[in-house]
Amino acid sequence: MTTTDRPARRDSALRLAVSASAGVAAGLLVGLLGLDRALFGDESPVVSVCAGWSVGALVFMGLCIHHLWPLDGPATRAWATREDPSVGWSRAVGVAAAGAALVGVVGLMARSHAGGGASALPLAILAILTVASAWFVIHTLYALRYAEDYFTQEAEGDAGWRHGAAAGAGEASPGQAGDARPRPIEFSGSPIPTYSDFAYFSFNLGLTFQVSDTDVGSMRLRRTILVHCILSYLYSTAILASVVNLVIGML
Repeated sequence: MTTTDRPARRDSALRLAVSASAGVAAGLLVGLLGLDRALFGDESPVVSVCAGWSVGALVFMGLCIHHLWPLDGPATRAWATREDPSVGWSRAVGVAAAGAALVGVVGLMARSHAGGGASALPLAILAILTVASAWFVIHTLYALRYAEDYFTQEAEGDAGWRHGAAAGAGEASPGQAGDARPRPIEFSGSPIPTYSDFAYFSFNLGLTFQVSDTDVGSMRLRRTILVHCILSYLYSTAILASVVNLVIGML
């Protein structure tokens, strides 16, 4: 699928705006309709905020999968390198919101222990949903970041090659004998990586805190990966703490 003709200049900002609107609407409904007490046994703004975040995160993930997952290599390159001034700040807002979700999880766990009784289990479940959705959002944002950095370095010539162009000019294409210049990320069997390749790379880091069957040939990307692994560890720790809290609430 090579749908590069779809309007995408403000695609990042649009995804963020739609997701945020859905999350705010869900949070307001939970608070105004008393669903926080009905569903979670606790009437608190923290419950509404975490419920709204979870809905917004699900919408964001759905939009990313719908728009980006079907793209092939050339379309992925076109979207990842498209000039969009909103990309940087929208990604920063997403990471900040995911970080704020962790603060909300701490508040939920505190209220779960303080309230006890029938509200402990629903609050613990909401805490797991909140931190898990934040985990997925973080790694999705990093997948988008890796795609942008990969193709930007390709365009700048940082890795010293061009996909397809070198082969068409009679030079050795990436991976062929005589071309020892590394790609920023070496994806086996992918002449031009797609968003699914970058999602694989990002979520693999999130699950294992290391690269597996891909080599990284870019110092710039290694710095990004270092920060990503640290964030992954923090979120995995938060998920583990939430699960422990859930088990305690069931006792």
